Amino acid sequence: MFDIVEETGSEASLTPKTIVYVTVHGDPQADDEGLSSLGEEQVFELSRSRVMSGITRIYTSPNKACLETAGTLRRDFEAPVEVKDCLDGFDLELKEQSASDIADMLEAYWDEGYTPEGGESLEESRIKLSDCVNGIAAKHSSDSIAVVVPPILSALLLYLVRGGEPRIEDWIMMGYCSCTTYQYSDTGWELVMPPDNSFLSERTAVKDKLPEGVLNLLGILELEENG
Repeated sequence: MFDIVEETGSEASLTPKTIVYVTVHGDPQADDEGLSSLGEEQVFELSRSRVMSGITRIYTSPNKACLETAGTLRRDFEAPVEVKDCLDGFDLELKEQSASDIADMLEAYWDEGYTPEGGESLEESRIKLSDCVNGIAAKHSSDSIAVVVPPILSALLLYLVRGGEPRIEDWIMMGYCSCTTYQYSDTGWELVMPPDNSFLSERTAVKDKLPEGVLNLLGILELEENG
């Protein structure tokens, strides 16, 4: 599904490439109903940073926080926005559950044989994401585009391009409004810059939204944020 490319010499210079900026939405409200006031400020800072440039089109998940993030980027980059259902993340229904139940659910999800009720397994999510982003990037030879997604999809795409096994830590430590830069060509994908939100005056991550005690139960203590 994904090929990692290390191009050199004349082949590298002649192959048309697409720059794909995969951006996590800004800090969300506690009820997941769009961006928090901090999230709105984060997106403003992202659009004023030099992390992304020359964007000709923005693709976004139908997730409300993603839509609001894409809306701000649209105004600042004057690029059209297209909503893609295949960029939607998963909902594990973490509300009103104990820390131990949430930890058990998260660990189970990273077992590829587990499928949440009414949702998708990790493998199903990876296949859908792979087909989705390949289809998007293939339409934009030599362009620069932005793709706004929930944190889980940013973590899964990073895994797909890097290879290896998906890690729950990559999602939990994913920073809101972090931007990952990829290069796409007809020979595959290449990671240009890992998730970065160092340009933000106040950074937050998925871990900050989890109930107290969940990280300890998962055995995740001191890790650096992705972003």
